Amino acid sequence: MIYLLAFVIIVVIAGIYLFLKLPKFGRLPDTVIKQRIDTSAGFRKGSFQNKSITPDLTDGATYYSVPKSSSSKKVNGVLQNKRFLRLKPIFIH
Repeated sequence: MIYLLAFVIIVVIAGIYLFLKLPKFGRLPDTVIKQRIDTSAGFRKGSFQNKSITPDLTDGATYYSVPKSSSSKKVNGVLQNKRFLRLKPIFIH
């Protein structure tokens, strides 16, 4: 039983690895493109950098308050979920 489970796990990992190697997920740049990337203005220390300092959150925001404020709002003291307000009615004839 344990050998079967190990075999299934290995097959799943190999399948995921081969799936991610498909051309639609990209490839490493050739030498000409790599040289263009290395000489671009925003590429420093092995990755692209912002021109100015950009904080993760603005002043007064927390990681909890951002998703909460974007998914619901209060109207007349009642908390309403924006996701459900955007649904269009479906009429069946």
